[in-house]
Amino acid sequence: MARKASRKKATKRHSTAIPAAERVLRLLVRRQEVGKYTCGFIKSGLRSAPFRMKVTELTPKVLQLKIRGSRAVQEFKVFTSDIEATKSALSALDS
Repeated sequence: MARKASRKKATKRHSTAIPAAERVLRLLVRRQEVGKYTCGFIKSGLRSAPFRMKVTELTPKVLQLKIRGSRAVQEFKVFTSDIEATKSALSALDS
């Protein structure tokens, strides 16, 4: 079940996140270099699969995360001042 992200750094437009993204969002909120993040659309009803996360650099200050939960996938954009530090923190979480 998707939940509203009641986090300071979430943008106001759409803040519902899939359960698989909860620990990633908790990490982003604690990171000093992360300014904010936006939650994308949720595609649900997929076949069962393990947690996966794909991190793509869109610009020197913006990362795109694609998080796959057990039965849903969601994209996030993360606005950060230090992209390398954010990427390394996310990769530590993924392992």
